[in-house]
Amino acid sequence: MVPLVKRTKTIKCIFPSDLKEDIERQQVHVLPNFAITDYTSQGKNRPKNVAHLSSCFTHMSYYTCLLRSTTADGTIIMQGFDPSIITRGCSGYLRQEFIEYEILNDIIRLRYESLLPNHIKGSNRNLIIRQYQQWKGEHYIPNLVDIALHWSTGDLLEMPVVTDSQWQIIDKSRKKNSTQLPPSVTTYIPAKGIKVLNLKQKSNETKPVLSKKRLNTINQTDDSPTGFIWDNQNYSYPYDSLFTILYNLWLENSIEWTEIFTNINHYTYTLANGFTQVQEETLSLEETRNIVRDLLYQDHSTMFPKGKNSASVGELATILLKRSFLCPMDSSAFPVEFQ
Repeated sequence: MVPLVKRTKTIKCIFPSDLKEDIERQQVHVLPNFAITDYTSQGKNRPKNVAHLSSCFTHMSYYTCLLRSTTADGTIIMQGFDPSIITRGCSGYLRQEFIEYEILNDIIRLRYESLLPNHIKGSNRNLIIRQYQQWKGEHYIPNLVDIALHWSTGDLLEMPVVTDSQWQIIDKSRKKNSTQLPPSVTTYIPAKGIKVLNLKQKSNETKPVLSKKRLNTINQTDDSPTGFIWDNQNYSYPYDSLFTILYNLWLENSIEWTEIFTNINHYTYTLANGFTQVQEETLSLEETRNIVRDLLYQDHSTMFPKGKNSASVGELATILLKRSFLCPMDSSAFPVEFQ
């Protein structure tokens, strides 16, 4: 409990006529302040950090609150707190998590040093740790593991067997053999006054006709979007990321999007012409990208440099999608002509 005492402050006022009057003001000296949770405080630095630890229930909350302080002198702990929360040790689940991290860290180190056997590979953490334990033994502890995390026979790290699902590519073009809904569950007792609905598929129900909007698309073996091959000599990832989106958008309706690109500026006009030739297999996506990239470099060499220099995707999108006052159908406005 903190007592709030009202105080009196006297102010002397002097008027233009040299009249002097004393004014008294009674006020409680309190300034409003605001508190935030440990979760919200993450990532913030505070020269004066006031922490209310008595409302924290885990050592991770203690850690988060106290780590906001930039100095020990600037840390203020309000009231008392339970020291056993940070001295009794972590929970079994968290300790298990830390142990798995240490094993994965050793696996990464061995792979980096080309000392990891080829048979240790997997698509999830559970599988690759089990393979590591079968190779090294379940009692093996990497050298760099902190002594507090060492496990023994009575505290053996047990990894449950998890079977991963088989991967398969779904062919959406195949017709489904049956369109019936799954049978409704009737092994429950409905509440009093509730009417049970029996959902059945009508036999004469008309199926919606799907409109074919995709025109002039390239034959693909799956539904994954078509992308560009990265140029590791002249870093191209800003152009690849944006052009991949525009290209797959263009594939949805090449005629409509060619007209749209033509009426924006000479960059998108050139891009649309390149996409058309990619579809005709007379030009590659990477050649189209490089042609448009050369145009951008000629106009904005500092913004879009060559070599192993990065460009901003945001600036690229701004320049590329900025409407130009030049007539896009005027061939004299474009330095590049497609044969």
